[in-house]
Amino acid sequence: MPGLILVTGATGKVGTELVKQLSAAGLKVRAAVHTPDKAAKLKDLVKDGVEFDYDKPATVKKALNGVDRVFLITPVSEKMVEMTTSFVKAAKEAGVKHIVKLSSRGAETTTLGKWHREAEKAVESSGIPYTFLRPSFFMQNFTTTHLDDIKNGSFHLPCGNGKVSFIDIKDIAAVAVAVLTKPGHENKAYTLTGSESLSFTEAADIFSEKLNKMVTYLDVSEEGYDNDPQNRKIGAKTMMKEKGYPDWLVDVLLELYRDVKAGKLEASTNTVEELTGEQPKKFSQFVEENKKEFFVDSSLKPRAYDLLDRKNKIPDQKKSRTGDETRTDYDVTYEHDKMFKKKFKIKIVYNMNGCTGSGHCALSDIYDFAIGEDFKGILTGGKEISPGVFVKEIETTEPHLAINAAKTCTPKVIAVIDVETGKRIAP
Repeated sequence: MPGLILVTGATGKVGTELVKQLSAAGLKVRAAVHTPDKAAKLKDLVKDGVEFDYDKPATVKKALNGVDRVFLITPVSEKMVEMTTSFVKAAKEAGVKHIVKLSSRGAETTTLGKWHREAEKAVESSGIPYTFLRPSFFMQNFTTTHLDDIKNGSFHLPCGNGKVSFIDIKDIAAVAVAVLTKPGHENKAYTLTGSESLSFTEAADIFSEKLNKMVTYLDVSEEGYDNDPQNRKIGAKTMMKEKGYPDWLVDVLLELYRDVKAGKLEASTNTVEELTGEQPKKFSQFVEENKKEFFVDSSLKPRAYDLLDRKNKIPDQKKSRTGDETRTDYDVTYEHDKMFKKKFKIKIVYNMNGCTGSGHCALSDIYDFAIGEDFKGILTGGKEISPGVFVKEIETTEPHLAINAAKTCTPKVIAVIDVETGKRIAP
C-alpha cells in the first residue's frame, strides 16, 4: 500500500473526485488547496489539507513533506511549464517516489498540448517514476462551462459536426486511483476517453431526450457572421471574451475547437476499462445522473405537457434539433420547469422575408402555456418596423421559451429583448 498521496488542485473537478475516491479506499491523502477558504469544500473528505501556491516555494515544500506519491494538476496557464519544473525539483528533493500528472489528449498538436508535453518532459527528466494521464473533453464541462447555456436551451461552439469521445471525471479519477496504488504503470502515458464518440448535435439530442425539453447545439464561426439574416455579428471569440476569458485562453480554446471540427478528437480508447475493470460512463448516463443540474430551479416541481396533445416520446430515429426544416420528430413530450411566478415583458423581433409558411414550422414545437399559443401563432400581428421585419411585445412567465424560439428558428427570430432592462437576451 502506498504512503501519503498529495493531490494538487484538490478543489478542482478531477482533484475533488480523486480525493473522494482515495479517501473512500482508506488511503492517506493530503489535499493541496490554493486558499484556506477552498479547503472547506473538502472538510468532510480529508483531514490533511494544506495551503499550496506554485509561486510560493515554502508552501510547496511544506505540502511535499512526508509525501510518497503525487497526483499533479497544474492550472491551465501560460506558466504551466515553469510551475511544473519548479514543483518537480522540489518533489525530487522531498524524495517523492511517483508522480502521476494530469495532462491532455493530443499533447504536442495544439498550444495547450505543447505546454502539457513540455511539462511532461520536465517530469521525465527528473528521474522520478511517472505516469501521464491524457484525457479527452470532460463531460463535466456541461455542468460548469456550458451549464447556463443548457438551462436556456442552447449552447454555441465553433466545432461543426466534429465528434468527441467525452469522458466522465469519475472515470479519470478511477484510473488515477489504479495507477497510484498498483505497480506496472511507471513511465507510461495513457490516453483516456469514453467508449463512444458524439458530435455536439448528438449530445444536444441526448440532453433533449433525458431532460424532456429542447436543447440545441448551434455551430458558430470563430469571428462571427457578416451576412447573417439575424445580423448576428458575434462569433465564438467575442462570446468567450464577453465571459472574461483572457486573449491567450481564447486563442488556446479556438485552436482546440479546430481540432474537434477536424475530427482529431473522435477516436476512442479502451484504456479506462483495461485499467479499472469497468466500462467508462456513457454520455446518456452522465446526463441522467445530473438531470437536476440542468433545470433552472430543480426545487420547483416540473409539470410535463405534450405540445401537440399527444403522449409520444422522442422517436429513436432523431434528426438535428437546430431548426432543420427536414426533420420529422415533432411529436415531442417536453418537461418544463416553471421558472418564475411574475410575468416578464419581452419584445420579439422577427423576420417574415423569405418565410413561406409552408410545411411544418419548427416554432410550433414551442408552446407557451402562459399565453396559450405556440410560437408559430405568437409571431403574427406584430408591428412592421422595416420591410418584412416585425416587432411584437408579449407578457409571459416563461421567457426562456422565447429564447428557445430564437435558437430554433434563426432565420425568422432576430432578437428577444427584455422590455424592463432593454437588454437583448437572445440570440
